[in-house]
Amino acid sequence: MCHITGRNFPHFGPSWINLYGTPRIYTYAQMLQPEVELNQALGEGVAYRGRLLLAIRSMEDEDVVRIGTSKVVASPVSETVAGKKSLYFLFACFSEASVIEKKLGVKNKPISYEISFGLYGNQLDGKRGGVELQTIELAQPNNIRERVDWCYSTTTPLNPTTDDKEYYYLNFGNKKPCLYLTGYYEDHRSRMCIPNILEKLSEELYYQIQRVKHLFIRRKITEAKNYLRTVFLTMAKKFSLAQESIKSCRDTASTTLLDREYSRRIRRDLRRMAMLMIHLSKHIHRNTLGEKIKDANALHKRLCNLSNCPQDGLPDVFISMILEHQRVGFVRIPARDIYYSAVDCERGKWSGQMATLYLRKQGREGVGPKGWRIQSQIRVYLWLGLIKDFTAYTFGLPGGYDKNIFKTPKPPNELIYLESSRFQFRCYIFIARDLIASDSSGMSDPMARVLIGPHVLQTQALYQTMSPMWDVVLYKQVTFYQNAQSVKQNLQEVIVEIFDIDPGNDLEFMGRCFCEVNVTLDGEKYKPPRLQWWPIFRGQTPGGELLAAFDLIQDDPQVPYENLPTFEELAAYTKEFDDRVILKSIPGMYLDDEDDLNKDSDDDDNDNELDTVDEFDDLIFDADSKKTNQIGMAPPKLVLVRRKGDYRIPDNIRPPLQRFRMEVMFWSVWGMVRQHLLPVKRPRVVVEIGGHKLESEIINDLSKMPLFETPLKAMDIYLPVDERYWPPLVFTCFDNRILGTKITIGSHTISNARDYLVFDNDNQSSDSASTIYMDSESDSPRKLNFNFDKTDYFNEDGPSLEMLTNPSIPAAATTTMDQLQ
Repeated sequence: MCHITGRNFPHFGPSWINLYGTPRIYTYAQMLQPEVELNQALGEGVAYRGRLLLAIRSMEDEDVVRIGTSKVVASPVSETVAGKKSLYFLFACFSEASVIEKKLGVKNKPISYEISFGLYGNQLDGKRGGVELQTIELAQPNNIRERVDWCYSTTTPLNPTTDDKEYYYLNFGNKKPCLYLTGYYEDHRSRMCIPNILEKLSEELYYQIQRVKHLFIRRKITEAKNYLRTVFLTMAKKFSLAQESIKSCRDTASTTLLDREYSRRIRRDLRRMAMLMIHLSKHIHRNTLGEKIKDANALHKRLCNLSNCPQDGLPDVFISMILEHQRVGFVRIPARDIYYSAVDCERGKWSGQMATLYLRKQGREGVGPKGWRIQSQIRVYLWLGLIKDFTAYTFGLPGGYDKNIFKTPKPPNELIYLESSRFQFRCYIFIARDLIASDSSGMSDPMARVLIGPHVLQTQALYQTMSPMWDVVLYKQVTFYQNAQSVKQNLQEVIVEIFDIDPGNDLEFMGRCFCEVNVTLDGEKYKPPRLQWWPIFRGQTPGGELLAAFDLIQDDPQVPYENLPTFEELAAYTKEFDDRVILKSIPGMYLDDEDDLNKDSDDDDNDNELDTVDEFDDLIFDADSKKTNQIGMAPPKLVLVRRKGDYRIPDNIRPPLQRFRMEVMFWSVWGMVRQHLLPVKRPRVVVEIGGHKLESEIINDLSKMPLFETPLKAMDIYLPVDERYWPPLVFTCFDNRILGTKITIGSHTISNARDYLVFDNDNQSSDSASTIYMDSESDSPRKLNFNFDKTDYFNEDGPSLEMLTNPSIPAAATTTMDQLQ
């Protein structure tokens, strides 16, 4: 209902309200635990239950009625009051059904899929749950009408197949099952077309805002300012064009007062937002750039709120997975997302396109840990529209099929593909960060699985880390039953699932991410994909990020691809890479200047630093010339133990590295709670970045001496030049007890480590560098400084250790502790 504006009071309808709730067929388990909350709108409905015709009117009345509610008898209302019904046509073509849960696949029972549109298409629940289908008439060239009955809503059952005994799939081969049905509903297309127009504007505005934020984070203020001004002016024009598109939306069914008010309000708000964008574009300065980005976010949020139409157009479409005459998984698709319109901006985002959908469990089983695992992944082509437009339902089908099957008006039961294309799938898994801690130690033993269609690839497991660095190239030969051009137009979605390996090789699910793939066809120039951070989720909970890239390269090209390393070149590169690894007790990794790095901190490479820095380095390393700097970004297990046949990521994809100095001051710990009924006495703090650890000294007795004896420590590491690829900083506190027992007290993660980066104007690196590392023979490494000032600990005569060890802290040190807090 719209807001009260002037003399317009809240009103609604007459319009149908679609009702969703529990499944329409009940099992014995559901009888023991009835899911009545789904019928009470306390959860997402998993089945269509009917619809309610409702009309609401409000008017001004001077009489004050003291009673709460009064009822009056109303005259019967015809169902046609909501508008004349039109015939709709729904078509679906299943390209693949994969990632079927192991518990369902091991039963080795036939699995089928059902599509339903309201009450139409429901074959499992019998006549009581369905409707009486009406035949339709199609005009023939000789003006003789043919009476047909189009309702084919369930695929042929097939037994699942597996290659790895973990994930199952249905082997459709080159015969893709097709489902179709028809149904009569009121033609309220504007209730779907207007939200589609607003959704497309919202997605484009969000994308442009993210690009501005990217430039802002990269400290390219001038470019961000100019680009944001262009975004405001461009989107203002598109908002003005959207007003005309919304005004031209028409229904064949009668419109309600709320429909007219909703359309009028959308046009008015779009006009105001366009004027506001033009105004904002004239007042963008360096100091106000952050505020303008907030204004752009507010406009995006406003646009998202407007896209929610208060009245229903068509009921949602359900796709169910059926096993042993029971629905074991479902996916609910809003009708407007697959609605077809001749106008592109009014069309749904999945209409006439190949969509990747994920089926999940119903009711309580789909919520919480039980709902973390998906029941199945399907790639399906969907089309919904008026019967007068049904000839357009084949326009977006992937090419390569036999076109003779469309000679008759009736849709086919299966699509036979005569063409197939082979691709080489390459997966570049580099590093993950901020993973969920699954072990009692506060760490995890992560392992990643990459899923593309029925194919499964797996990395090795890394132990006791929340930021694993796999640095591996996984590959597989895949075949698609469609032509190569269709593969690029309908991008395949890649799933990466992260597991924690428990004792006994039991797997604990930690989350999954959905990634896009870079497709290169024969005759095209190969462009190496860029590593991207993909968000990981476990259910609705964020579970970290994965830095990876994916390639689909057409096999057997006529001309070899340039800049694409062969597997022989990858093997040679990996061997050369591993030969430079420091296989000592030092955890870390190689580089060409390892001899320089193994020198003492006060060697010739730091001659350009100030004299006070030399004294500072002496204090950090405790004058121990035998110690070497710990370097690298690789966890120890990855360096010392690596699977045979694993290739490392090549140079044209791997981010270039640069040498950094990380300085940490370990001051003290406070507020330590009891662990296993005993107080914390001997704590130690460990700082980890990129699999490399810097440990503090052990406080012998926290109750007597709460400060660390040697507070200042440092190490040299190699991090990517591009700060977006940096691993997080992980702080972990342990309590060291008798007999070598170590208890984890807690951990804290700083995702954005670049906030502590101190820039050296004399040592700036180019983002376009193509080497594996960036280092200068004369310049000192860039520093990660944790906001403390060295001058607070050094006087003219040198450092004063009493300032660091005496509990009576002087004023200068107190100021530094306040800065740390």
